[in-house]
Amino acid sequence: MLRRPPDSIHIQTTIVAMTSSCPYNSLPTRVSNIWVADATLCPPTVGRDGCVVDRNCSLANTTSYQAIGKCSDLKTTVWSHEYLMFIQAADGVGYMTMDMATLPDRVSYMYVLLTFDSYRFLWTHSWCGFSEFNGVTHLEIPTSFQWPANLTTLHFTDNELSSLPPMPPTLTSLHLTGNEFSDPLDFTVLPRSITDLEVINNDYTQIANVDWTNMTSLKFDGIKTITNVTFSSKLTYLYLYSSSITSWVMDSQTYNVLNQLDPIEYPGHATAGFDYLNLTITTSKSACDKVGGNLDEIWTNRGIRMMADGSIEAIKPFTVCVIGASKTMTAGTAGYIVWFVMMALISAGIVFLVRRHGGSKPISTEQRGLDAKLTAVM
Repeated sequence: MLRRPPDSIHIQTTIVAMTSSCPYNSLPTRVSNIWVADATLCPPTVGRDGCVVDRNCSLANTTSYQAIGKCSDLKTTVWSHEYLMFIQAADGVGYMTMDMATLPDRVSYMYVLLTFDSYRFLWTHSWCGFSEFNGVTHLEIPTSFQWPANLTTLHFTDNELSSLPPMPPTLTSLHLTGNEFSDPLDFTVLPRSITDLEVINNDYTQIANVDWTNMTSLKFDGIKTITNVTFSSKLTYLYLYSSSITSWVMDSQTYNVLNQLDPIEYPGHATAGFDYLNLTITTSKSACDKVGGNLDEIWTNRGIRMMADGSIEAIKPFTVCVIGASKTMTAGTAGYIVWFVMMALISAGIVFLVRRHGGSKPISTEQRGLDAKLTAVM
């Protein structure tokens, strides 16, 4: 009878033990490989780039992976703040899971760039405060996932994601661009810490019952209805693009806040004020009457603007429904009232001086004419 050499028995035992102890063999079956930055699995030669292992925690000779694993040993250096790695979705549809991912708190920039059949991840030092998912078609982020403690800005760009994952409570800036998000309830569960929100080229059509009094900058497109969304004087920039808003109901405080934002003369070239392009706001009186509001025009101080193609933009009224009677004046109304008061004071001053220096003398025809003109102006 032939006997196996002792070294073969040892190798087989080692492989079985590694397989049974590897946590990644419990990942979904569509996961073949996992990217890790784990000193116990990656050879020292890979340095800061980490390595790819299979479901048995063995090194995989590939750059393709569908999951992020333990990255707690990701190193930093004094000469580089950037950590570059590549992934190629084995199933060709951009599947990625964070089900067993652990990221160090110092990580604050995670960039996923779709280029042909591969993705590129960038991790940088915490001073960047930035993270991005780009080109992912199916992303699994469990509720138990711990985001890096220093993460402040997060981008989801050009994905086919239809469900917005839970957001970390440390976020101050969130950018959702080119996705398939559509549920308006997403806005009601966003962290209150977010002050900068960009939602462009998604499938959202309505925003309702949201307290955005902490918001300082907001960008939206494709919106049709806005109901009970509140802002405060903290808001300094609002950009509405390619939206046909047929109903916008707001309280009087929000009306005052929005109406005090100065319209931007050149669309898309500002960071403060009210910026807009291809926008109509046509709230109907009948709809406003149903909620007990007052139909009113907003941003009446918009001027004539020239578009990029050289055409002149037609100025059409923006009508909204205001709940409550307290409103601030528009810039034009306020300017007229100031002018009116100044003219009244000048008139009174002239009359006083004439009568003081003229004693009981009758007022001349010229003086009466001047008084009459001033009175007519008032």
